[in-house]
Amino acid sequence: MLLAACTAPQPQAPVRFHFSVDAADPNTPSAFIVSAAQKIPFRIEVVLYNDTEAYLFERKEYALSHRIPLLGLGADQTWTVQARLIDENDRVIESKPNDIQSPPLPLDFPIIEELVGTPTPLERGFLLFDLKTISESKNYYVLLNADLEVVWWREDRRSCTDIHLQPDGHIFGICNYLATRTSLTGETLLRQPVFDPDGEQEDVNIHHEISNKADGGFLSLHAATIDVDAYPISEEEPEVLEPATIREDWILSIDENLVLEDKWALSDILPTQRIGYDSISRDTTVKPHDWSHSNGVIEDPSDGGVLVSVRHQDALIKLDASGELQWILSAPAGWPEPWQDKLLTGVGDFDYPLHPHAPEIDENGLIWLFDNGNYGNTPYGDLEDARDVYSRVVAYQVDEDNRTFEEVYSFEETQEGLLYSSALGDADWLPHVESVLSVWGRVEKRLADSGPLPTKQNISSHILMHTPGQTTPVMHLKISDCLCDEEVFSNTHRGWKVYRSQWVSDIYLSENTPTPLLNFDPEDPFLSP
Repeated sequence: MLLAACTAPQPQAPVRFHFSVDAADPNTPSAFIVSAAQKIPFRIEVVLYNDTEAYLFERKEYALSHRIPLLGLGADQTWTVQARLIDENDRVIESKPNDIQSPPLPLDFPIIEELVGTPTPLERGFLLFDLKTISESKNYYVLLNADLEVVWWREDRRSCTDIHLQPDGHIFGICNYLATRTSLTGETLLRQPVFDPDGEQEDVNIHHEISNKADGGFLSLHAATIDVDAYPISEEEPEVLEPATIREDWILSIDENLVLEDKWALSDILPTQRIGYDSISRDTTVKPHDWSHSNGVIEDPSDGGVLVSVRHQDALIKLDASGELQWILSAPAGWPEPWQDKLLTGVGDFDYPLHPHAPEIDENGLIWLFDNGNYGNTPYGDLEDARDVYSRVVAYQVDEDNRTFEEVYSFEETQEGLLYSSALGDADWLPHVESVLSVWGRVEKRLADSGPLPTKQNISSHILMHTPGQTTPVMHLKISDCLCDEEVFSNTHRGWKVYRSQWVSDIYLSENTPTPLLNFDPEDPFLSP
């Protein structure tokens, strides 16, 4: 006879799990990270909501832990975060609601005013730009949403230029002459010079711009010091030449691992006996003559050539893919033979660029450029050739076969009249709104002053958007002053400057992008459609 014992089912032990919502980084205070973990693989759903908005984040893969960034939460905002974990046996654990508070903007943050009043001029997406005090005592990265509200910022002790959001969801740019990659949650992922395997100096510092190439690599610029036998010693008499030590630029072609592939010295491409205003140092015991001061370099997608804006030559030049000079867009005065043969001829009404910045080529082949307009002339120009000193955004159409150029668009009107940005500038075509986005990076109170850059006045920055067919801007952001004490601002900050800006469609990688919840019920957050 068999005896069988009957046993009651044992209750399952509770599953231990970890769930938290923490500030990502002290220098990126409006970003948070959701962290969840348990001993059994799980997928996760997270809802983020406040009184007006709600979003769903999902990680559909099963894993022992998940981290989800929460970005763009704004300043001085309260949000609620709640999560549920679903394991492979469809067992569900819900967290309690967690309230998080983003901090207010720092007191030394500038006041950003929109002067036009166009509702959501960008339509969608975000606006990324760098922001520095004139004294460089404060350095910020900033993101505005489509309503032009500050939704993210990062304070950085390093001085960074040409920051842009890459497809990998990280900010890439140049900080203290090094290539730098930073996450939107504040982690520094990369900080290194360009490596030159064949050079006497293996580590090559870079400046002004690092732009993408079609092959996944980059273009950038490097400053080098050389001695020349003949160099102008006066802007008033540029034909008088003497031996000198000058600073030139190298145009760099770099692979995706930041290894130098090729370099072209500008002194091998342009005549070092030609100068522009600001090419002569006021004190050569402190620094060499700043001969070229290139500030922008991009690839021409039509043929792999390279466009370079050379500020102190008042020129935009193009090289072919092997580094050979193809053409020069510049006022003809002062260019000796054989460079005269490389000059493009203007067609119709046009002005030559003066101290230009940041070329970009749009989908129609137009070259957009920020024309600072310094001095209204070159040292070689006649007085009657001079134009009024103001800045503008310009688009040129170059006909390489006929070696001509045409000025297609010129935008100089702002909500504050004509403005003069003595340094810095940017111009980017935005196809989704058929408008050009521009940065007037260092605008002084007084117009048409071409002397040394001031250090004791309230300098402002402006970000504008113009649409072809309209003379006045459809967006005008003015960045000035701050919430701090006026005396502290005047003596310490002295104003604001912006290097460049970028419109981005999203700040999340595709796997992190949240889904808006239109009919959200906080009482039943995970059943909201």
